[in-house]
Amino acid sequence: MPCDKIQEFILTDYLDNEVNADQRKSVDDHVSSCHVCHEFLINAQKSVIEPLEDLPKAEVPGEIWQNIKEEISNSRQVSINGLLADFIDGLKGLMVFPKPVLAFASVAIIAMVVTVFAPDRGEKMITAQIDVQEQVQYVASLLDEVDEFDVDVYGADIEAYFL
Repeated sequence: MPCDKIQEFILTDYLDNEVNADQRKSVDDHVSSCHVCHEFLINAQKSVIEPLEDLPKAEVPGEIWQNIKEEISNSRQVSINGLLADFIDGLKGLMVFPKPVLAFASVAIIAMVVTVFAPDRGEKMITAQIDVQEQVQYVASLLDEVDEFDVDVYGADIEAYFL
């Protein structure tokens, strides 16, 4: 580990004996090979641990510990409720849109739905044009056949007019 991490670890856990055997060995190995960290450990022990060693340990009544635990529990509950309320308020703030935006969005959605689900008129128009063209060709072919025949065969001028 780098020296700054070792020094931080010395101040936070090592001096309080809150380390496991592997961590203690790692720090001891580093301190034995690094003069700066060795001096840091000695100074930390002199300034943090030694002044407090001779003080008598005071017993804290159980009632105080219970009050502390309740306060911690209440603060966690309040912070969770506060976070949830803040999150909901943030969502509400995101969902507020001016009326013109809602109107435009509604029109856009309706236009998309109509476009997607409306029958394709272009295809029907093309089909209708093809049908008309086929009918015109059929009628033209009939007229060609009529030219082949003698118009007088039908016997009436009205028949000749329509054919």
